[in-house]
Amino acid sequence: EATQWVGIQDGKWGTAAAFFDYDRDGFLDLLIGNYVEWDPAKEGGLDCTYGTPQKDYCAVQHFAGQGLTLYRNLGDGRFQDVTAQAGMLALSTGARVLGVSIVDANQDGWPDVLVANDLTPSLFFANNGDGTFREIGVQTGLVVDEGGVAFAGMGIDAAYINNDAQLCVAIGNFTGQPTTLHCQAQADGSHRPDVFIEQSPRAGIARPTLRWVTFGLFFFDADLDGWQDLFMVNGHVVNEERLRNVPYAQPPQLFRNRRDGAFEEVAPPPGSGLDIAIIGRGAAYADYDGDGDLDLLLTANQGRAYLLRNETPRAGHFLRVLTQGTRSNRDGIGARLHLHTARRQLAGMVRTGSSYLSQSELPVTFGLEPGERLDRLEVRWPSGVVDIFQNLPPDTTFVAREGTSQPHTIVAQQPVIPSPSTGEGEGGGEGGKEPQEDYLGLKRAAIAHYQAGRLAAAVAQFEQVLQQQPADYMAQQYLIELYWRRGARDRARSLLTDMVRTLPEANFLMQFASHLEKAQLNDLANQVYREAARIDPQAPEAHYRLAKQALQTGRYPEAEAHFRDALNRQPTLRDAIHGLGLAYAAQGKHGEAEAQFREVLRLDPDFAEAYTHLGKVYARTGRLDEAIAAYETVIRLEPNRAQGYHNVGAVLAAKGQAEAAMAQFEAALRHDPHYLPARNDLGALYAERGDFDRAIAAFSAVIQSDPSWVEAHYNLALAYAAQGDVPAMLRELQETVRLDPGHIEARFNLGVAYAQQGQVEGAAEALRAVVRLQPNHPGAHSVLAALYFQQQHYQLAWQHGQKAAQLGAPVQPLLEALQQAMGQRK
Repeated sequence: EATQWVGIQDGKWGTAAAFFDYDRDGFLDLLIGNYVEWDPAKEGGLDCTYGTPQKDYCAVQHFAGQGLTLYRNLGDGRFQDVTAQAGMLALSTGARVLGVSIVDANQDGWPDVLVANDLTPSLFFANNGDGTFREIGVQTGLVVDEGGVAFAGMGIDAAYINNDAQLCVAIGNFTGQPTTLHCQAQADGSHRPDVFIEQSPRAGIARPTLRWVTFGLFFFDADLDGWQDLFMVNGHVVNEERLRNVPYAQPPQLFRNRRDGAFEEVAPPPGSGLDIAIIGRGAAYADYDGDGDLDLLLTANQGRAYLLRNETPRAGHFLRVLTQGTRSNRDGIGARLHLHTARRQLAGMVRTGSSYLSQSELPVTFGLEPGERLDRLEVRWPSGVVDIFQNLPPDTTFVAREGTSQPHTIVAQQPVIPSPSTGEGEGGGEGGKEPQEDYLGLKRAAIAHYQAGRLAAAVAQFEQVLQQQPADYMAQQYLIELYWRRGARDRARSLLTDMVRTLPEANFLMQFASHLEKAQLNDLANQVYREAARIDPQAPEAHYRLAKQALQTGRYPEAEAHFRDALNRQPTLRDAIHGLGLAYAAQGKHGEAEAQFREVLRLDPDFAEAYTHLGKVYARTGRLDEAIAAYETVIRLEPNRAQGYHNVGAVLAAKGQAEAAMAQFEAALRHDPHYLPARNDLGALYAERGDFDRAIAAFSAVIQSDPSWVEAHYNLALAYAAQGDVPAMLRELQETVRLDPGHIEARFNLGVAYAQQGQVEGAAEALRAVVRLQPNHPGAHSVLAALYFQQQHYQLAWQHGQKAAQLGAPVQPLLEALQQAMGQRK
């Protein structure tokens, strides 16, 4: 027993712990989260029976929290309390800590700390990189719900659930509060490390977790498909079952990652181990039987442990990575792993902590889909060393030893943090900057200029970076984008060619192209996607992305071709099949579109979007009952979304069932009061019934929410016309045309209204615009003929009258009057 000698015996009630190298000096430091100052004498005087015959645990609000303790490893086997010097003491005082999780939220290489607290808001300590932290939980939104309310937490973990750069944090909570999911916000085509948005309702985990008290919680890949699933173990803290119908023993929950930012709860089969109710507390994972998948260990309050062997069917493979540090700490704790396959990039981090009173295994397990080829493993060590390992076999445990890949690089100087005891720098050496530091300083300055919108300065700095490190592919990416934005397109293309030579990896290019798309640089993204397709001709992703680009910009035949290219390489790529159906539907190829949507649903029977578009095909081809059935399936799959109810209402309206349609529109608005299509169509039904006051109110509400909603302005104009409010009608018709210059009916009605008001020139101008847009518009020719007749422009009147007659307009009396007038003139 060496606790006292090493310096970590402080007598506090420790409930969470994590080893991590916060100062990156190669020695593991220790963070301990402490619970409360429990006083048995004080508890003895409290009535904690909660209406039952027996006394139970007393509520923790009766006891003061003990906060965090940070111990720095002195490198000789001893630790020193640096909580105050690091900036954690004052900000965590009074916190009742239940969980800690170590992350690198902004991917700067410096480990940050997430803290889940009981009854007080959770904490987020960002590492300043100089031995200190700053607490930014509330301002980042990490510890508030969607309404901005701060809440408490218990178990905690973090992961990249979408296999991108977006970090998401899950926090378990008390009964009546959902397990929350906070994900970094997207802005300007990237993820903002300083802003988190709570997404548990839209992610599908809010409602299923409201009833339970969640302690142990973590992300892991349960089925080895390469997507992080979410597991939580539940159990109440007091036996209130008879009082509140909340069970003391509660079932654990497993949520499968749906690969679209959401999760779905897995119904546990009988005898699976997940169907048992326990007073759950701890939860950890490890591959105890060595078969590659992750098994579970659960603990229960005052009960036994449960070892659950993972027997989830899997179709693919896996790669387990065990890190060994040399310059970094022995176990490589804090190393960030990026596994590149031919299809995607998977991320992981070697961490301690997370969950609740538990520690999962250190090796990082990556799941692989069937046929997914390993490309390379990139390991970024706390020391700054970057290893890239290639030719890795699947279904093995790979030992990644720091500095042993060929080649390997050092991308950051090993930091020197002042010693708390002496204030002197450790590691020796004289003053002055190392060349590596100059290079990194240039790079940081360049990125700062870029983020601040100082593009010219960013270009100059990145060019200097490349002078020192010509193969810095990150600087190359920035410069390609900056050159393109500033109009130097040839330079951008030339540098893209250089970058592809530097790093000829299709997945890397895919990520870059995706960023460019989000930045609305679609032409440049298109070129990068084509490079990715050229480098890896057998991979479907680049063709799929090119197809999506073409689809979004209305190039439907091109979209068809690219979707087919993607499907030739992966015939079961669901989203490509669905996209091909959308391309067909946009061109009116309804039979082909229907076949694609049906194939999607064969592969994924619960894909609501496919049912939505299948319903649209049915509606466009007059199969209204089948359309309703498809939309009702959408409602069954997504009962809280407004779209399904609205679509059912639209079909009922087309069938002439106005009352039933209105009920569906109202149901849509109950689920989402801001779903404007339902409010607009509800206004249209009011107008059809002659209830123009309510119609005007509905259309006005749409416009108030979205002033650019063209059809709401047009419908509002018609409603005003029906009430005889000509100025209001003209105003709304003018706004419709301003918003949509190609809106033919708005222009036509505007022309008619001007004519009725005696504004002949305005009427003629509006109607001539209609004819330019639609040369065979009979109404426009008819009214123009009448206007020109009034102005005695008989030749023009005759031309438009003749055209109107050819188009079937009833203009014979006008033509006869014209003949008579022209004859008299002769």
